[in-house]
Amino acid sequence: LIPFGFFLSLHFPGCSAAMDTITSRQALVGNDRIISNNGKFALGFFQTGSKSSHNTLNWYLGIWYNNVPKLTPVWIANDHNPVTDTTTSELIISSDGNLVILNQVTMSIIWSTHTNTISNNTIAMLLNSGNLILQNSSNSSNVLWQSFDYPTNTFLPGIKLGWNKITGLNRRLVSRKNLIDLAPY
Repeated sequence: LIPFGFFLSLHFPGCSAAMDTITSRQALVGNDRIISNNGKFALGFFQTGSKSSHNTLNWYLGIWYNNVPKLTPVWIANDHNPVTDTTTSELIISSDGNLVILNQVTMSIIWSTHTNTISNNTIAMLLNSGNLILQNSSNSSNVLWQSFDYPTNTFLPGIKLGWNKITGLNRRLVSRKNLIDLAPY
């Protein structure tokens, strides 16, 4: 008999034993996703639109409620720059330690966490709160970047809104243009 885990590795090539984590040796492509440890949230590429809509078949990297029948995104990474083909785009940890969406054909970066800390030892983890964090794998208390600092249109418990005097970061909720084009309004 073939172990069940073997089939999981065939179906989810970007995932590891820790289904809530992406390491520098992994990529999230196509329908791959990671799921928070409690099963409430998922991170992956999702699609909006239809072939008949004016803004056809945009793909976004985002976090959504995992156990809700209707796709309900709570955070979107590339809201300004959707991808049109997830077979040529991948979510990876780049050589400088940033989490990026990379176009494999043009080798251009579509979206990045843009952290200033250069490390080749970072991991991305989807927490039970729905917060995606980038951290040094050898120091889990050192969060380099987190999605909760860049909220989109959904408030989740734990998100802090307002201006941070130290970092200059202005955290605020933003409206979307519509259900097809998820760019901020």
